[in-house]
Amino acid sequence: MTSIIQFPVPIPVTNGNLPQFKFAIFGDNLATVTTAGYLNQANIAGGTPLSNADVIMALYSFNQQTQSGTFVILTVAINSATGAITLTEWNSASGGSITLPTIANYISHFTNTAGNMSSAAANIINAGNIQAGLSGTAGTLASFPATAANGSLIVAGVAAGGAFNTTVSNGTMGQSTIYTIPDAGNTAGRFLVGGGATPFVSGNLPAASGTGGVMVDSGKSAASLPTFTSPTIANHLAVFTNTTGNLGEDAATAINGGNLQAGLSGTAGTVASFPATAANGSLVLAATNAGGAFNTIISNGTMAQSTVYTIPDVTAATGQLLAKTAAFVSGNLVQASGTAGVCVDSGVATTNVQLKTQVTAATTANIGGAGAGPITVTVAGVTTASVIVASIATSSNTVAVAKVTPGTGNFDVLFTADPGATCTLSYIAYIAAQ
Repeated sequence: MTSIIQFPVPIPVTNGNLPQFKFAIFGDNLATVTTAGYLNQANIAGGTPLSNADVIMALYSFNQQTQSGTFVILTVAINSATGAITLTEWNSASGGSITLPTIANYISHFTNTAGNMSSAAANIINAGNIQAGLSGTAGTLASFPATAANGSLIVAGVAAGGAFNTTVSNGTMGQSTIYTIPDAGNTAGRFLVGGGATPFVSGNLPAASGTGGVMVDSGKSAASLPTFTSPTIANHLAVFTNTTGNLGEDAATAINGGNLQAGLSGTAGTVASFPATAANGSLVLAATNAGGAFNTIISNGTMAQSTVYTIPDVTAATGQLLAKTAAFVSGNLVQASGTAGVCVDSGVATTNVQLKTQVTAATTANIGGAGAGPITVTVAGVTTASVIVASIATSSNTVAVAKVTPGTGNFDVLFTADPGATCTLSYIAYIAAQ
């Protein structure tokens, strides 16, 4: 429903002249007022005819309480076929107008080819250059994203140290490209730029020239750099997999040209070796407190062959390896020095020790009843070189051993007289003489 407060009425001084000026007041906005047919019903009701020669001065969007509105000059066009009346803003038809209201400090721009201007949001186009600021007066170019309160992209000139212009331009492109500026993670960041017209060799790595962000060719090809084999396993050693510096994880031998250290002073570290069979324990080298800054070194002697030393099972949760403090005498027995596993030379040569297997001590069964002898006593291992010591344990008669003669697997005993019906003999046989 239209809101026509005052139908166009002639202005007396122009009545009867062409063009005929009339004045009207509309409560509707300009878009509604200029809609075709807006005045048709009102024209019939008002009884005042309109013609194509009329010019209407009007207030639109009129507020009757404040008695205020926006002034406009309208021309009249009546369709001869339908009779529809169309009002057109005068300046639009005659070469341009300004769309109100305008916004302070906004850039004005043409909205059509008839010269109409506005400050509303639009794509602004300038056929030449656009300049923000003047020499000595700062000015920036800012672009905002579609989402509110999400910052902006600003191009801002700073003092260049002289009358030097900095120009940013594209190269020859093979496609449309969007370049994204990543977050530098700081309140200040720098673009990396190449120095010179052709600063880089294709395939080479760039290198920083100074600290300002200028990059130059490093002279090093990216193809010559070592790589690593992926995926890697956390905490595993990295080893060179070839002679060109490639890194990876290798289940084979890991070699270090110098020393290897597990742990630090005050931080425990162990070296562990696992067998090929799973869940079968490991051999661990683990340092404990030495009571002072004393290093314990395990090293080999001069070897005549490769040798595998095996640590035997002590059948207990703890055990000790035996160690010596000084050189041993070859052929001597070793003896413990204290209870911690330290051994020293005993001073006793093995040649002075009779083996248990070479000494037999026993008492014979009854050998009486055979007279004074000689009587043969069987002892395994005895030879003619053996040494036999014998004495009478029991006898029916009081006699003594007169002579013992070793044989092969036995010895003969001769008494001083007949021992009687009962006689047992105690003896020690040193099978190997020494």
